[in-house]
Amino acid sequence: MAIPPKAVDHITKIMASDLGPLQKWKSIKDMLLECGVAYVATAKATAFVVHPKNRSGALISPHGCHRKGLQIMKAGADISLLGNSVCIELSPNMAERQKQIDPFEKLVASTPLLSPLLGTERYASLSSGHTCQFVKALVHGCPTCEEDLAGTNGKLGAHVWQSDRDLKTMVEAGWEWLVLPHTVEAQFPQLPELIQHALNCPNSVFASQSEMELASSIWDAVSSNPQKEVNWDEVSMHGCTGGNVQDYAKTIGKFVKLYSGNGQLLDFLNVFSKEFGENAVLGIEFFSSVVDMVINNVDLFPFLRCGLIVTNLTCGKARCVDGFARLLTKSDVERCKGTKLRQQVQDVESLLQSKWGEVFAAPQEKKHIYYKAFGKCCIRAILLLTGKWKMGRENKEYKDIESIKGAYDNELASSTPTDIKVTKELKPSKGKAPALIADDAAKLTPTLVCRKENDRAYIYGVLFSMCKSYHKKVLIQEDPVKRIYTDGQAKQHDLTMVPMTDKVDKIVLKSPGQLSKFAKVSYGGTEWYILPPKPWKCVDGTCTGLVVPFWVACGAMVKEDSNMAFEMKDVKGLKVQVLSNPKQLPAKTMLSVVDPSAAHSSKGKGKSAKREASGKAPAAKKIKQ
Repeated sequence: MAIPPKAVDHITKIMASDLGPLQKWKSIKDMLLECGVAYVATAKATAFVVHPKNRSGALISPHGCHRKGLQIMKAGADISLLGNSVCIELSPNMAERQKQIDPFEKLVASTPLLSPLLGTERYASLSSGHTCQFVKALVHGCPTCEEDLAGTNGKLGAHVWQSDRDLKTMVEAGWEWLVLPHTVEAQFPQLPELIQHALNCPNSVFASQSEMELASSIWDAVSSNPQKEVNWDEVSMHGCTGGNVQDYAKTIGKFVKLYSGNGQLLDFLNVFSKEFGENAVLGIEFFSSVVDMVINNVDLFPFLRCGLIVTNLTCGKARCVDGFARLLTKSDVERCKGTKLRQQVQDVESLLQSKWGEVFAAPQEKKHIYYKAFGKCCIRAILLLTGKWKMGRENKEYKDIESIKGAYDNELASSTPTDIKVTKELKPSKGKAPALIADDAAKLTPTLVCRKENDRAYIYGVLFSMCKSYHKKVLIQEDPVKRIYTDGQAKQHDLTMVPMTDKVDKIVLKSPGQLSKFAKVSYGGTEWYILPPKPWKCVDGTCTGLVVPFWVACGAMVKEDSNMAFEMKDVKGLKVQVLSNPKQLPAKTMLSVVDPSAAHSSKGKGKSAKREASGKAPAAKKIKQ
């Protein structure tokens, strides 16, 4: 539908004026109705997606939808309160239409609380979005996070609306919407932002602006005109629609300016908090303490600040008081500035910075998977730093940064969809080699069992690749194979022996005890034990031995000293216990080590066992062939 020149001139003039957003919208709406451009239509909730500009790109909160639904159910629905419902037609151009739908499609794909796209969608809502998508979730029978809304199966259904006449009408017939043709947005692309801004003003019937919504609005305003010199305080106050955030809008603007990573961290905060958040308010005290925190005069620590914010945003109902997040407080932020936590703070910043590099480099279609893993990584790191892991949703303690890093890597490995066609044995020529289970196939079998088998197979595969990388030095073995020697001179740490084994089921969770030889592997916060392969036997049975250098060296025990020492090596998310030479070794030196069972225990007898238990590397002993 063509827009009359009269309406074009009026809209252009009003949008450039100094009027408030609500005044602008009322004037533009009157003109569009007067010219017959906008129209009123009754539409069901199943006809809607949420406009990508809604709430400055934050769309809606899935938890907020269900909370809104609970309020409607308890108070009773009143369809007359939806008189300000506004939407825009989806573009008939399929490329443009997909751009309008994509953000919402990604949102509904990330949570079971919202209905997926049904193919009946014709409009994009700019107001009443939470109510509309709650009704759509009712129709679809989605699971709910609100106990009072859940039926016997834990899902939404007819039991919610059967005794409420207005709510039943909203579900079965829909309600009236003011509809703007798609041509309006095509000619005035900034108009949807103005409309959603106006309809979220404090004197409207909609929810007040959150900190992240204001932050997104500030960044949108700044990034839309990069050539213009920015007055951040002015932009922050102009983007604020009032409510709780009005008193610290400038502080939110300071966060966007200094710590948002050119808006990239804002995208993450919005996406992650929508999926796991409860619409918690951070509050002026906590938010100001995070933004104004000074740890040193050199580093800005943007990822630490991001971690503190996302941890509180997703704290859950149990840690909210009157709608304000209380998992973390100002005192937790103040402790991060102290000298006692200086190194831990630096470690957390380094971890999150390195993982953000992976998130940033991830392809767009997998970005939400990386956001989810990174968000959990942030929360775990902050709870480790503050010592509040018992108050977190996982209620699980991660003892150090390495275990958090391993959990992140493991989560990504298990979350990234894998084509079923890539499932294959690592070594097709060996019947005992493990087969990696593709994640899509793993969904068909019990989760814990598949996870355990996948972890075993992954560890085995990493050990195999380590052997190819590290076992390049020539060593001489005695016949029968019970001793191993250096062929030439070995520089310090020139030798690295990997605890490879012959079968995947030799990688176990249960400790073998002190009487058995074993090596340790840490993966995803879990400790695994690797048992030695079965010794080979010659045809006549007169001799037996091993061909993996690690286990041969472990079999060469000495009473006083050894020239090989245990150390942990980080490889592909694993911490693998390997053997290495702490000192330079001459040619023809027999490699020896304290029995692994003694090395893992401080109860062993003898000087060498005590030395290993104390963590000191044994002195090298030269034994020539």
